[in-house]
Order: sequence, then structure tokens, then C-alpha cells
Amino acid sequence: MLKPYPKEKILNLPNSITMLRMLAIPVVAWIFHHQDLENYRFWSALIFSLAFITDQIDGWIAKTFNTTTDFGKLMDPMADKLIVITGLVLLIEKSEISFWIGLALILRELAVNSLRGFATQQGMRLPSSMPARIKSYFEGIAIGLCMLGKDEAWLSVPWFGIGVICLYISLFLAYGTAFQYTLQVFGKKKA
Repeated sequence: MLKPYPKEKILNLPNSITMLRMLAIPVVAWIFHHQDLENYRFWSALIFSLAFITDQIDGWIAKTFNTTTDFGKLMDPMADKLIVITGLVLLIEKSEISFWIGLALILRELAVNSLRGFATQQGMRLPSSMPARIKSYFEGIAIGLCMLGKDEAWLSVPWFGIGVICLYISLFLAYGTAFQYTLQVFGKKKA
């Protein structure tokens, strides 16, 4: 049975950062769709990147200052997935990345979340692995750089090309870690 969250536990700094990350999602999408705004790609990439980076900050604060809550445990990973999926959908929509690569990454996120839910129902814990964390970093960097667009080359650096390389690395790691998680869940025997 679900219990309501007490207000004093929800309104802490890590949870507030998580909620701000979720509020950033429609802002990124709105800016990315408004080509009439000056530097719209830069601003959408910047806000996406800040939202992505703060995922590390809110988790660190929660663990360091012992302010971890059930609300945060639920909403933090959800915010992370929604930010990534939104970024991928925006890039697919503008044909900045391959539909198939974006879809493969989105399906992996949904499959691993389902696998985590199944594992929890079976009384198993499925913590995030180091390769999965590395995958997330590459994915966030890839989306942020690809949001800048194919024509951007600030400081003579082909940011979009670097983003695409990061996207392929994240795709490789995504399916490697999904396979690893599947083996963890279905390879374990209940005592």
C-alpha cells in the first residue's frame, strides 16, 4: 500500500533539484522548437546539460547529508530517464540523429526500467553498474552536443561529430549493460 509522502521529507534540497530537473524538460523542448529564438540550439543544449549534470549533484547531496527519501529514490531516476528520452525524441524529430539509434536507446531505457520493476517484485535489488553509469555520461554528452546541431563548430571543434561518436559508444554500453542486468535477474536463484 502506498503511503503519502510527508511534506518535510519531500521539500529537501536534493528533491527540489530533482523537481527542477523535471521542470527543465518542457523548457528544453520549447526552446528547441523555437528556431526564431537567437541561439536556440545553444540554449536548449545548455539547459539540457545543466539538467543532466544536476542528476549527479542531487544524488551526492542526498547521500552525503543523509537526506535520501523514498520520493527521491522514485523521482530521481524517473527525471533522468525523462530528460534523456526527451532529448533523444527532439533529436530524432529534427533528423539530427538516426531514428533507429534513438529508438534503440529509448527501448533499452524502457526495458531496463521494466527489468528493475520485475527484479523488485522478485525481492531482488538491481543497482546501477559502473558501465551503466559510464553509458549515462556518454549518452548525456552525446545528446547535449548533438543538440548544438551539425553546423556548429565553435573553436573549430566539430561538436556534433563528437556527439555522434559518444552516441554510438552509449549505444554499445546500453545493450551490454542491459544484457548484464538480464543475466543478473534471471541468473539468480531464489533461496
